Amino acid sequence: MKKIFYWTEAFFTIVGAVVGLGIFSIPYASKNIGVLPGVILIICVTLIMMFLNILFAEIIIFDKKDDCIVGYSRKYLGGWAGKIEFFSILFGYGGSLVAYILATAVFTEGILSMDKAYFWPIVLIFTAVNSMVLLNGFRGFGKIELVFSVLMCGMFFLVSYESLPHWSSLNENWSGLLVPYGVVIFALTGQSSIPIAIKILGAEKKKIREVIVYAYIFIAIITILFFISAIKTSGLEVTPNPFISMSKKMGSGILYLGSLLGLITVITSHWAIAIYLKKILISDIKLKTILSWFLVVFAPLTLILAGVSNFVHIIGLVGVVAGTTDALIIVAVYRKIFHKKKSKPIVLPWKLPRYLTWTIFLLLVFAAISSILSSVKG
Repeated sequence: MKKIFYWTEAFFTIVGAVVGLGIFSIPYASKNIGVLPGVILIICVTLIMMFLNILFAEIIIFDKKDDCIVGYSRKYLGGWAGKIEFFSILFGYGGSLVAYILATAVFTEGILSMDKAYFWPIVLIFTAVNSMVLLNGFRGFGKIELVFSVLMCGMFFLVSYESLPHWSSLNENWSGLLVPYGVVIFALTGQSSIPIAIKILGAEKKKIREVIVYAYIFIAIITILFFISAIKTSGLEVTPNPFISMSKKMGSGILYLGSLLGLITVITSHWAIAIYLKKILISDIKLKTILSWFLVVFAPLTLILAGVSNFVHIIGLVGVVAGTTDALIIVAVYRKIFHKKKSKPIVLPWKLPRYLTWTIFLLLVFAAISSILSSVKG
């Protein structure tokens, strides 16, 4: 019975870490490519993320230390790789903070039926609250985030069912297939949950492979269902907060419920990342606590003041740059441990062939470059 409980807890730890703002953003980012191209892109990225997280789990269990991607890159690839990964984390987490602040305003406007005139009051109030949380700490937000992520999963199924009568046909544009690639990678990344899930499994840590596989199958299902429901209900009129455009056909109830759950998830995710980024600035750069607090709170606000305004574009850039960098580092570390050092795999039943790791490596680079070029042309 305990084994089932731990397996379920590990499963929902991964699901809770992945389900969030990114999945809300996929319909808006993919509105110009249509349903089938969007579904195929989601499936392909899901398989990539599932595979990479299994490799990451393999690295964690082999190393037998509580470490992060930065530590592994330094240890197995050298100082240069550690620096690259460190700056990737700074860029990724910093960009995510900006995106979460902007999304907070968007979801709040949806709940309270406010217009853009209230954007800055919302942003400044949230910044003030966030500054207090970072100063005093906030226990238990991880469990809150997990609970609301699970509730959102249920909401995705409900929305998909209720939206069926409002679906309409859409044109497909295969030439723009990789434009939303960065947003989809951001939405489906879950590396931060893998060390936690392995700890939860304890002596059954080898089961992490099946936990990751089943978790990502579940995540893919709700992501695809929500994407199809949002885009077939709203079409090209889908908004960054998809519940606003969906409510025009489905009623205001979906707007309030969806925006509320989205707001809570965004806020708790913001706090988790802000606290982690603050720790990185203190431990790795050796900044004083007050200076790290100041940077985490006000650097994102400065970027918003400078004119950054679309959170979907930001998470797309974060996904392409930071997401691809993290993925490449994981593949490189795996090759170092299990190919060059010829170590025996633990999670996988066999060692991944060299040609397959090279194929994954090249596909990630090609997809990232193609996504950037497609976005520039668009």
